Amino acid sequence: MRLPGTRYQEPGWERVRKLLGAVSLTVLQAVQWPRLHSEPMLDWYCEAMAVALQQTAGSARAQAAGNGYGESALDLAQSLVCELRVLPSFWQAFIQTLPVDLSDNAPSWLRKKVNDMYVGLRDRVDADQYQIATGRPCSANKIYTCRMLDTAYHDIVDLLADWQNHVPQLSEILGRELVVQPIETRSVRSAADCDPHWIIRWSAGLHQFGRGVGPLHTQSKRFSSLKNNPETIRRILTEMAEYEAVSQYGIDDWQSDDARFDDWSEDYWRVMNQSEMRESEMRESEMRESDSVRYGVLLPAVDRAFQLGATIDNSDDMNIDEEISENSCFATELSSEFENSSEFALEESGKAADTEENADTEARMIAALQAEGFLDVVIADKTAGKVDVTPLSLTQQMSEAAQALATGLSLPPDYMMMAGASEDRDSLMYRALQHESLPVRLALYSKQLGAWDESYPEAWLDPNTGELPSMKQLAALDQVSLPTLRKRRDLALQRLMTAGGRLAA
Repeated sequence: MRLPGTRYQEPGWERVRKLLGAVSLTVLQAVQWPRLHSEPMLDWYCEAMAVALQQTAGSARAQAAGNGYGESALDLAQSLVCELRVLPSFWQAFIQTLPVDLSDNAPSWLRKKVNDMYVGLRDRVDADQYQIATGRPCSANKIYTCRMLDTAYHDIVDLLADWQNHVPQLSEILGRELVVQPIETRSVRSAADCDPHWIIRWSAGLHQFGRGVGPLHTQSKRFSSLKNNPETIRRILTEMAEYEAVSQYGIDDWQSDDARFDDWSEDYWRVMNQSEMRESEMRESEMRESDSVRYGVLLPAVDRAFQLGATIDNSDDMNIDEEISENSCFATELSSEFENSSEFALEESGKAADTEENADTEARMIAALQAEGFLDVVIADKTAGKVDVTPLSLTQQMSEAAQALATGLSLPPDYMMMAGASEDRDSLMYRALQHESLPVRLALYSKQLGAWDESYPEAWLDPNTGELPSMKQLAALDQVSLPTLRKRRDLALQRLMTAGGRLAA
């Protein structure tokens, strides 16, 4: 949805919200919890968020588009944190919802409360900017209403596009019985073409089709006046459609001759470069067929199997190098095909889980917060004349627990952090199994290549044996039983086999 002056109402908001939520968890867990209630912490929070957000600048989530005006998710997140400092009432309302003591399940509910704070803040900021852009009065509630109507309109459009499977519901919405394709499937091209009575009937009948109570017919008074005022709905829909039309970017009528020539020139050189690259790939492919072993010597064997189209067997004593197909013809196109795979494609949109923060990014955030003095470790108890060591944040507790666990297994205290940082995150192996834990990936390498291979980074190896940790050690690092680790390893192997077979086909 687009309205004059607004920046946070487009689908890219989901990326902004998740970025703010993930970074806020790291920041808030770095402070002594009682201080949030006893001290004015807004300035501390905003400054710490600025430091932590900067550490995410290289991540895909931060670089993803935040809106259609060219602003990234990071740009919008940083500006919204600045707006929070200007509108402290949202921070105060957030603090009042927090319990006095931090429970063990903090991340789940704390993320929701952070999201609620920023959702309300973005509507207020966009409402203020709307008033500046148009000179007309606007409130956060009106922005929320526009978003609801925009959602309703697009839901009706989706129903019209699949009208054969939604005849009863569309009959209810359109106010007539459908026997053939409704003309509205062709006539509705923008929000201005949507009859307000359709939205009212859509909301009234939503519960009938198993989708809950419609927004205009809940017990809340927020939209109570709209269901009896179709003209207000029509006015809002028309205004939304008009601005959507004038804010379209890339319209041909507005392009100059120079811009048209630049487009043609860009296409010309793109085609020429692709042609040269294709010829180069063909030459490289011929060289691979004559020297396939030398081609993959620097890659881990599991990645070589991906790159050369091998099928991975489940047997523990399998030699992957013997299974590499010499006649594979998709090696040069594998990277693009893999990224287009529906199951393993890299996804930094709203489908990503809130907890999927990259481990090394979080480590950089914590290091930056510590360097800037934002991490609380001890406080001076002046009344007692002593230094009282306060409980560490959840992130610090987890870090110390991981160090203690690794030390108990005769591994370096920072084994998990260093081993994770040594992974090649551009490798196909990592992309396919990035949702798995590090011990699972190491267990898979151990099964397929053995306890030692020249391609293993030194940080992966146990200093006492010079090999990968044993399955028992890896299970302890993953905090699961040995049979569970084996099961997860085998399931991961099956996914690799499926991906390899699908790409080879």
